[in-house]
Amino acid sequence: MKAALKLAAVVLLFLTLLTRFSVAYAQGELAPTSGPTPTMKTLAQIEPRIPVQSLGAAPPYTITQAGSYYLTGNITVGSGNAININVANVSLDLMGFTLESTNATAGGAAINVGTVSHLRLRNGNIQSGSTYVPGTLTPKGFAYGILGTNLTDSTIYDIQVTGVGATGVAVGDGDTVERCKVSSSTNGITHTLSGLTKDCVVLNCASSGIFGDVVEGCSGYGFWTQGISARLASMSRGTSQTGTGLIATACAQNCVGYSGVSTGMDCTGATASGCYASTIGGSTSLKATIAIGCVVSGGSASIGNRYNMP
Repeated sequence: MKAALKLAAVVLLFLTLLTRFSVAYAQGELAPTSGPTPTMKTLAQIEPRIPVQSLGAAPPYTITQAGSYYLTGNITVGSGNAININVANVSLDLMGFTLESTNATAGGAAINVGTVSHLRLRNGNIQSGSTYVPGTLTPKGFAYGILGTNLTDSTIYDIQVTGVGATGVAVGDGDTVERCKVSSSTNGITHTLSGLTKDCVVLNCASSGIFGDVVEGCSGYGFWTQGISARLASMSRGTSQTGTGLIATACAQNCVGYSGVSTGMDCTGATASGCYASTIGGSTSLKATIAIGCVVSGGSASIGNRYNMP
């Protein structure tokens, strides 16, 4: 009898608890709490940028305030400049778009830069109509791709310039030009004073390929004057049909200089180390004050001191 009463009490307790749980679950799911306030920022908040095409109804578009700018599409002009930059501390991203001139002769610049500093220019194309046959350029479109001879302490990179009448990239003192390509121009890349030209390619220039201070990892071709002229040149190749292939006034290291009828490499007053110099029709392949581990071909070597010359 007692056992039966105990069993009945246990069953009653189980039914009571089951009823309570059922009632609790019958109330439905609890309302979810609100999540944390979003903290993500838009690109415009992280890097506020201004569309260049918003600066005017038509080119030339002129930048007069410091800041970050970008293109929203290609820009084509019939004459004159496409973009003017008249203030320091500007970042301009061409966004892979093209600046083009349809001028029947040659004039203006795709990007004209005043006496400013700390410009960061990148990522785009400059297209013009000049055509090149060996030794002769027929100028059309822009005269300059980037005209910044008074530009200082700035960086230009990942720009391709094709078919301008005068100079592809002309910059000033303390500027860096990196990973740029210039073809079919009178001159390729020029620095007025100190600066770095790195990993650039210049092709089919009627006069000079690269004229700069420090040139690293570049290839330059100039038909009439020189392929490359620098104070310090390393891992670079200069080629000229009638002028000197590569000129270095202080040191050329692991470079190649080639000329069709003149001096392959001229390091007069300087050191050539690990270089190769060649000429086809010229009398001298290599001129140097000191040559270390160099090879010449097609002409004689005029060297003040020879060290380890094969």
